[in-house]
Amino acid sequence: MTDSGTVDIHISLYDYTNDIRVNLWLSCEGIFPTAKVYGLGDRPKSCHLYGFGDHPQGSLSGITSSCIMQGCEEILLLLGEYCASTLLQTDISIRKGVNLGYIVVSTCLDYLLSEPFTYALYFVTAMGHVNFGVSAAFPASSPADALQAPAASVLVIGAGLAGLAAARQLLRFGLRVLVLEGRARPGGRVYTSRLGGGQAAVELGGSVITGIHANPLGVLARQLGIPLHKVRDRCPLYHTDGRTVGTRLDRSIDLVFNTLLDHATRLREALKEAAEGISLGEGIERLRRLYNVAKSEEEREVLDWHLANLEFSNAGCLSELSLAHWDQDDQFEMGGDHCFLAGGNSRLVHALCDGVPVLYEKTVKRIEHGVDGVSITVEGGQVFQADMALCTVPLGVLKSGSIVFDPELPENKLGAIQRLGFGLLNKVAMVFPSVFWDEEIDTFGCLNKESSKRGEFFLFYSYHTVSGGAVLVALVAGEAALEFEKIDPVVTLHRVLGILREAETNTETPEMIQSGHGNRSGR
Repeated sequence: MTDSGTVDIHISLYDYTNDIRVNLWLSCEGIFPTAKVYGLGDRPKSCHLYGFGDHPQGSLSGITSSCIMQGCEEILLLLGEYCASTLLQTDISIRKGVNLGYIVVSTCLDYLLSEPFTYALYFVTAMGHVNFGVSAAFPASSPADALQAPAASVLVIGAGLAGLAAARQLLRFGLRVLVLEGRARPGGRVYTSRLGGGQAAVELGGSVITGIHANPLGVLARQLGIPLHKVRDRCPLYHTDGRTVGTRLDRSIDLVFNTLLDHATRLREALKEAAEGISLGEGIERLRRLYNVAKSEEEREVLDWHLANLEFSNAGCLSELSLAHWDQDDQFEMGGDHCFLAGGNSRLVHALCDGVPVLYEKTVKRIEHGVDGVSITVEGGQVFQADMALCTVPLGVLKSGSIVFDPELPENKLGAIQRLGFGLLNKVAMVFPSVFWDEEIDTFGCLNKESSKRGEFFLFYSYHTVSGGAVLVALVAGEAALEFEKIDPVVTLHRVLGILREAETNTETPEMIQSGHGNRSGR
């Protein structure tokens, strides 16, 4: 306590949802049996709150000695801009909240003074308010003893991002957990391969963190100190003969494309229920003809490129997307920059694996469940038993029926599995001895003459900034992605190399060192 009777408190908190650190200063006049930190706009008149490290008397560390004299019993910890009603949900919609949320922590003063942040983190993770990240909140255990302790047991099926994140949360809750993974590696559809003699990290599965704001993957990367590379905006387009698409044509068709999407939204609103039977592709084409835009061959090829990019974003053909509902998830998309992860996304996977017991090459074939628990049979006949099971396998696996449930899943779940669709994207990854394209770009696009092939190698990602090698990844979307599945990989490789040789990259395309094929789907 200062001579004027003012209590100064400084608390530094990490906001996991918005991935920011907040320094709070509180100056309270008079003697209080309990010191409190209040939210902005919510403090009593007797308190003055300084914001974000701008305390007029300089920087303080932890809770000051003046606070110790008060014998604090309670501190209100400001967690961030959360809405109280969504705090209890286990999804990222908490970032949409507009109210300040608080957690009341009551404990002895000595513990608060020694580990205030650790205790706060333990509390919010144990209550399920923070359910991602890699901050240690549970002791590591091995597969051998994972189901031997006296607590309730859970078998998690699948060591993808969902399975690993769920396993960590369950371990925080104090349950016994064992993860069964069918592959010989973790990560599921996130798969970083090492090509070019093991020097280059190449993503053959999910590759881009699409929106860094409030994204658990972004938080995870920053916790681990992994550099994030913003995907730069400039994306030159190339005609089929190698010429660069002119700026005027590029901008005009970009405007046409966005205008058509705006009109498609208005068309949906005007048609109401009648829009249910119309595909997004059909709606856009009708509007294009109605407004008589993108008439020339060049204009149509550039518009097709934008449509292919839209199919890439939705991982599906526009002819299969509903005009009425195609953008229903827009409000839940992550904001901010799109980023590449230095060294590959497998770094996140391996961090999530830390301390989590996983058995590999345990392909689940049968799940028997009832009031007495669950019994899971894997390929080869080995049986695992537990109190509960959590199935995190991809939707495509559930659709295939390769896992038998006994008793059968209820009708509502079977119906959901049947109705839900999943998308498909394909890619060809190539490692070269050197970068022969513009090093100041991360993407470039190539046009196609045929609308049905507009998604074939329409976009190239350059990973030379983050992969450790001269890596290009050619993407295939829409109808072309479906056809890609039927074509010999050698043929597709020759096609993509032919496209690169045509493009004006200011130098000859060198001989490729190595290539790899991958996809991102719900299988």
